[in-house]
Amino acid sequence: MTGTYEQEQTQKAIGWAALDSSGILSPFHFTRRANGDNDITMKILYCGICHSDLHMTTNEFGISSYPMIPGNSTYSKWQRLVDKLVTCLVQLWDYGFKQQSSVW
Repeated sequence: MTGTYEQEQTQKAIGWAALDSSGILSPFHFTRRANGDNDITMKILYCGICHSDLHMTTNEFGISSYPMIPGNSTYSKWQRLVDKLVTCLVQLWDYGFKQQSSVW
């Protein structure tokens, strides 16, 4: 027996994490839960870190919890989409394209 369905559907991942308020980032291996009905899976190829992320890694706002993987503005490749999201994206794309076209 290889494990429960939930265990078999989890995803191994790695990120650069602050483990404490020193602000030092180091490789951090973790396991993500199985995707739900409203989830997607992305492979993040590049990620930007903003000034606020730096403050959060050193707990300057007093609200940080660790381990923390900072970052935003990702350049990602979608690997798994759920049907609900595909429908939503098609509707948004259609709406956005029509709005953009009407401006020109």
